[in-house]
Amino acid sequence: DQNIHVMVKSLNELPLGLSISDDDAVGFRVWAPYPTRAELLVVGADSTPNAVPTRLELEKLHDTHTFGGCFTLEQIPIGAKYRLEFHLPDGRTIERADAYARRLEEDRWCVVVDNREKSFQWDQNYKLKPYEEFVIYELHIGSYTPAGTFVSATSKLEHIADLGFTAVEVMPIAEFSDMTENWGYNPRLMMALHKKYGTPEEFKAFVKRAHELGLAVIVDVVLHHGSVGGNELWDYDGWEEGANGGIYHERAPDTPWGRAFAFWKREVVDMQLAACSMWLGEYKCDGLRFDSANDLPHHCVQHLTFCLREAFPGRLLSAEVTPENPQALENLGFDSLWVHSGYFDSIQQHKALGRGQ
Repeated sequence: DQNIHVMVKSLNELPLGLSISDDDAVGFRVWAPYPTRAELLVVGADSTPNAVPTRLELEKLHDTHTFGGCFTLEQIPIGAKYRLEFHLPDGRTIERADAYARRLEEDRWCVVVDNREKSFQWDQNYKLKPYEEFVIYELHIGSYTPAGTFVSATSKLEHIADLGFTAVEVMPIAEFSDMTENWGYNPRLMMALHKKYGTPEEFKAFVKRAHELGLAVIVDVVLHHGSVGGNELWDYDGWEEGANGGIYHERAPDTPWGRAFAFWKREVVDMQLAACSMWLGEYKCDGLRFDSANDLPHHCVQHLTFCLREAFPGRLLSAEVTPENPQALENLGFDSLWVHSGYFDSIQQHKALGRGQ
């Protein structure tokens, strides 16, 4: 439809991932240098595993090594499921999740999420707290309540407020693998919410309720590595050499937790900036806690904090830097740092006294 394409001068102007404009046009763009063709596969929200998907051809955009297309909500309805099929130069086809998906199901289909401002009724009168008023309660969604969901945690937020806390810091809630640990520090995708916790709408309701109770919300973000199990970004577009992990991990080192991301690539840094911006923008969170920031290249951290401060003034940017170094506040652009030394000193004292392993 020619009318759809007038919403942008070029498909290269579309944000990566799936986006819905205010005039109900649906844009999609994916970074994938290797494939010769790419299609979006779309099925209904209640489709069976054997459902035949609708195939929507994406245009190859050589200037940015991406594929993109503009469609309608009739073609890609809110709530429908979708994923990508790449056609590779050697004749193979592979299916992949949207790297920028907001929701991923158990069957590895992504869900079309309406992330426009008007899709959720936010409290327009909410005001950010000054940093000096933050008294932070760290919260793990999976173990805070027996159900381990956003909905059940929302119902217990009043308890945190009654204790005198003024902020909740949720441990990582981006999609992660349960294969190695369940704290969330092994991300499979950077922008999809962990499916066991709930939906984007349910986390928005969590944030809204927290704000109603006078609680700021901080999200713990893990940006330096991907999961060792079920990493949806591994070998993403079908190209890899020597098990290097493909376009998102090429020439990056292994870490104790998984392969680092290829931070020498602008596209990888842009993805991490998009993830951070999503928490502060779409979900109206009050701040971020950067996990193990010392394992990120300093120039990348500086770029992230500079861009976030420009786009979201007044949000708290804190970090874990081990060993603690107060220079990180000025050099890396953070407002505050976690202090581990007291905790680790206590552990060492208990071990020395034979009080545990």
